Amino acid sequence: MEWRVPTLADVLDARRRISPHLRPTPLFGYASLDELLGTEVFVKHENHQPVGAFKVRGGVNLIAQLSAEERERGVIAASTGNHGQSIAYAARRFGVPATICVPEQANPVKVAKAISPAIKIIGVQSEAAPAAFRSWQERRLVVDRMRTVAEGLATRTAFELPQQILWQWLDDFVLVSDDEILRAQALMIEATRNLVEAAGAAPLAAGLRVREGLAGKRVALILTGGNVSRAQLLEVLGRV
Repeated sequence: MEWRVPTLADVLDARRRISPHLRPTPLFGYASLDELLGTEVFVKHENHQPVGAFKVRGGVNLIAQLSAEERERGVIAASTGNHGQSIAYAARRFGVPATICVPEQANPVKVAKAISPAIKIIGVQSEAAPAAFRSWQERRLVVDRMRTVAEGLATRTAFELPQQILWQWLDDFVLVSDDEILRAQALMIEATRNLVEAAGAAPLAAGLRVREGLAGKRVALILTGGNVSRAQLLEVLGRV
């Protein structure tokens, strides 16, 4: 399948495919975040989606477009968690067999949400597991290796395309450190009383970095996901 930049028509088609399966994302305001950033702030709660993250849309949109033959063969994905959950959710929804290859140190919360009798999970915290992967560089090798075992499994590689779109259309990027993200994660949890994973707090970390330039503006923070493990949560809250 050849990848291309999506058009508005593509986006509307995706919305039509996805909407029967997912509810609209709530958008809430929080006075404490207004005070923190010195402007009017809203949070788009992707953590309220069925798998606790925005990536569920990708899985539903993908499997909804597969042919009957492709659905019968099944799908395979390699993921640190949220993408795997997305594929697993959509596979269950459409009755499609799926294999999810996860890294050796996978987030147990995300892995647990993907597990069901129809979903095969491979590689969890096992150096001996042939399909486990330790880095993003190994991810594609894992999928290729699995395809040699079970030819015909549906796969897609779309990461490069979103990156191209971001570089082309975003006005700017704000780089933040891991420490800034962890601090923002704790602040977001405290302000919203929601579970927030580290990536989900990155927009707040960026907002704090450029706070002076936000005065008088209406700001939306996308809380991309809330799949944080107990150990991660204890570590983050210990920083407050």
